[in-house]
Parts: sequence; C-alpha cells; structure tokens
Amino acid sequence: MPKIVVLDEITANQIAAGEVVERPASVVKELVENSLDAGATVITVDVTEGGLKSISVVDNGTGMDKEDARLAMLRYATSKIRSFEDLSAITTMGFRGEALPSISAVSKLKLKTKTSGKNPGFFIENHGGNIVSSGETGAQQGTSIIVEDLFYNTPARRKHLKNRTTEGSLIGDYLSRLAISHPSVKITYKQNGREVFSSPGSGVLFETLAAIYGVRIIGELLHIDFKNEQMQIKGLIGKPSLKRSTRQQITLIINKRYIRSNAITQAVLHAYQGLLPTGRFPVAALHIALDTSLVDTNIHPAKMEIRLSNEKEVCFHVRQSLRKALQTSLIIPKEADKQNRFESVLPGTAAAATAYKQEELLLEPTPEYPGLVLFPSLQVIGQLHPTYILCRGEEGLYLIDQHAAHERVLYEKYLTGFSENLNSQLLLAPCPVHLSPAESHQVMEHTDFLYSLGFEIDYLGGNTIFLRGIPANFPAINIEAYLLDALDYLSATNIPEKRDLLLHLAARAACRSAVKSGTKMSLDEMQELIKKISSMENPYTCPHGRPTLALYPYKELTRRFLRT
Repeated sequence: MPKIVVLDEITANQIAAGEVVERPASVVKELVENSLDAGATVITVDVTEGGLKSISVVDNGTGMDKEDARLAMLRYATSKIRSFEDLSAITTMGFRGEALPSISAVSKLKLKTKTSGKNPGFFIENHGGNIVSSGETGAQQGTSIIVEDLFYNTPARRKHLKNRTTEGSLIGDYLSRLAISHPSVKITYKQNGREVFSSPGSGVLFETLAAIYGVRIIGELLHIDFKNEQMQIKGLIGKPSLKRSTRQQITLIINKRYIRSNAITQAVLHAYQGLLPTGRFPVAALHIALDTSLVDTNIHPAKMEIRLSNEKEVCFHVRQSLRKALQTSLIIPKEADKQNRFESVLPGTAAAATAYKQEELLLEPTPEYPGLVLFPSLQVIGQLHPTYILCRGEEGLYLIDQHAAHERVLYEKYLTGFSENLNSQLLLAPCPVHLSPAESHQVMEHTDFLYSLGFEIDYLGGNTIFLRGIPANFPAINIEAYLLDALDYLSATNIPEKRDLLLHLAARAACRSAVKSGTKMSLDEMQELIKKISSMENPYTCPHGRPTLALYPYKELTRRFLRT
C-alpha cells in the first residue's frame, strides 16, 4: 500500500487557507482587492465583533455571470493571468485564484453578484468548501459577499486570534492604507453598523488623508513629486511637528499596491534624521510607480512582501526627495548664529536682562524637596549657546542642559500625588477636539479607562468630542494634546496599564512645557532651576533618558593644559 496519497480538494483548500486567510483582516484584504480588480468605485465593508462573527463586503464593480461565479469557487481559477509570462507584467491586485476557495473552506460564505444589463443576478452559498445552494436572484450590479463564522471548522486557528477590538483595528488599518493607495475609490468601513471612516473617493490624496487621520493634519503636510526615467515618487509627508509614537502612519505604495518594505521605511526615517526625537515617527503616504518588470509580487500569497530589482535606487531617491521637501519648506533649521555662543549673566552685566517666564520657573517659591542635593556649592557662571547652563562646582565645571533639567523638574511635579483613583481638573471652558475616525473609535472603546485617568469627555456626534476635564496636576495648556497622546499610547499597546500611560503623559507634558533650547535665561532663573533639579528623585536624566548634566573635572582641565 502506498504511503503517499493525494489530498481531497476540501482538505487542500483548508491547508491553503492557512497562508491566504490568517485572520479577519486577511479576508477583508482578499475580498476588497477583488472588488478593486472588478473596477469598483464604491466599496463598503461592515464587520461584526471584529470580523469574528461576520464580514460583509459590497461593491459596485462589474460583477460576474453565473459561469464565472461558479469558477471563482475553484482554486487557481482566475481572470487575471493566462500564463507564467503574464506575472512579469501583472497590474491587478490579485492573480493567484486562491481567495474565494480559501475563505469558503474555513467559513460560511454567501456570494451575490450581477453584471450590467438585463441579466439576472446569481448567488452561491458555500459552507466549509461545499456549495449548499445556488441560483438566480435579484441584485444590483456588482458583488456582495458575506463571510460568517470564520474558522468555525478549524477551532485551533480561531483560538489564536486576538480580541474583537484588536481584530477590528487591524481591519481598519488595512482599509485606511487601501484608501490611501486608491484615492479615487470611496471606501467605507463600519464596525457593528457604526461608521469608522469613509474616504471621499475624490482622487485627491490630501482629502483622503484628512478623512482617515483627521482634519488636524491640514497645513501639516508637504508634497513630494519626483520623476526620472526609472521611477516616479509622489505623495504627502508630515512636517516634523506631525510626529507619531509608532510607524503605523507610514504608508508605502508601489504601483497602487500597499506593501511592506523595511528598506524603504528606513529611507523615510533617514530623511527625518535629526528632525524627530527618539521614539517618534513621521506621517508619510508615498506612491511609487515602477516598471512592472522590476517588481516581483509573487513571493507570498498575501502579496504584501515584494522584491525590487532596483531597491537601492528607489531608497536613494525616496530619501533625497523627502529631504529636499523638508529643506525647501525651511523645516530643517539653519546653523545657529556663531555669535553670542557664550553670554555672561554675572550680576551687573547687560546680558542678565530678559526673564524667561516659562511655567513656574520663578512664579512661585521652590518647595523644600527631600533627597540628596546634587551639586553642593554650585555656582552659575553663565549660559552657553544659549542652551546650556555653565556652573562651577567643587569637582570641576558642569554643563546643565536647561531643557532636559526643566523637563525632569516638571515631570516629577506632574506625578506628585497620583494614586490609583485619579482626580480630574475641570476646564473653565470645554475644549472641542476633532478626531480622526480611528481615534474616535479608540475613545469609544476606552471611555471608562480614560475616565479613570481624569479625562471628562462628552460626545457631540460624528468624530467630534468636548473635553471637559483632564488629569489633575497637569497644566491647562495644550489641552487637546493630552488626549491625543493617550490615544497614541492606546493604539500602540494591547493591554493598557494606567501607570504606564500616566508616565507617558507626564513625560510628553513636561517636554512641551519645559524651557526650550535657545532660550535666554536670567541669572536668577538659572539658579532657581539648578536648585530644583538638585532636589529631584532622579536628577541625572530627563524623562526620556537623556542626561541633564556633564562634568568636566578640574583634573582633566589641568592635564589638558599640561599643568601636571
């Protein structure tokens, strides 16, 4: 008896589904890409319980007649290619002919489709790879597919899925990138019947980004437009002020296909080198057009990974075109004026003039903090650049980073008195906040968690809210930023921790409120800051880990001047 057997079609399809259909977002990806290949200009996706219960995709594409509808349920049946040679010039989103048979093998699928003209519609109902019913039906032109009970017959696969919130967010993330890659298509995403976002389908990338990420980005975007004989790079990038805590808003599109590429992503990040703080990332949506012969999409069934024949050239021009846009828009600062790099602020000199009225640097007496004094007998000499405070101590000369030191002072102040049940400070006037659809969804999902932190929120309808209260101890400035920072944190973690988020918010608030590099300070202000930083619990670093001071020992100075 032979030990090797040919698997039956249903078993083979279930195995193939493991590569094509990993989770609900994979189902949405395959179905929506089919809609795009069918020429759809309007696509609506509605999921229930993050796609675990049901997924509905409706489009206004060309539809299928009954013969094509039946063939679509067979593996390797496709209208996109006819031979292996066609792969080198593929322009459609799909071409393998695996989507519908793989999805139907692990779900209960209902398909309804109709072509133009007077031909009747046709439906097929497929459970676990078996067609249970089919026939003519009334329908609008286009295709409607409902997928229910995903992985009902492969419980081991279902067990490894995330919760419905995470799965729904993954679907939203993919659809937002698909809308960016096809701005001429109106894509609407709903969760449990509630609209999360809807792209305008106007063909204008700027309007698509505003619909997905919120109107706040208007005025914060720069245009990219590069072209040579080998490629074209167009798109929009954010100014460095439009920074994010993750890379999630970097979208790369090659020949209208959203792809993942570590090399191109690194090229984007290199363009922003020196413009963004550590751990912050830009917003970017780049459309790269290449000759199809240079792009190999037939690497994995998901078609997210690609191979480029000219990857180094693409990365070079991405980095250069982004850098040029940033420079042209005067985002990259000019070299600081070489004069006045050292200013004496000793008593009686003219340079001790204007007081910097940053928050609470001199507005109230310094409380007596417990702890070790950092610099006994420290004496301020002057201000360097003006960014650093130059001091004389017993061991040598000290340079204090004025921004990092003030950050640490404010950070520990904001965290003073925090406990498990946080108070809210009510605002004198409610602050309207216009959110992106994804942010609005985050607020609704985490309302109780945000309330426990001290956020008081009223819903106005759509994606606009009123912020009536913020966590106690925080200054009532940049109010909207506190909520947006919290949503940034929530989008980047599956299991939010209250203390972690508080530390994150306090660090961000301290960074925004601290005295900035390049700001002149009076002698009294510098002495007050030194007094406060010396009494902190951890005076040696800012909340982000950067050092607050550097010591130049007298012994080293003696050696340098050959006085030993």
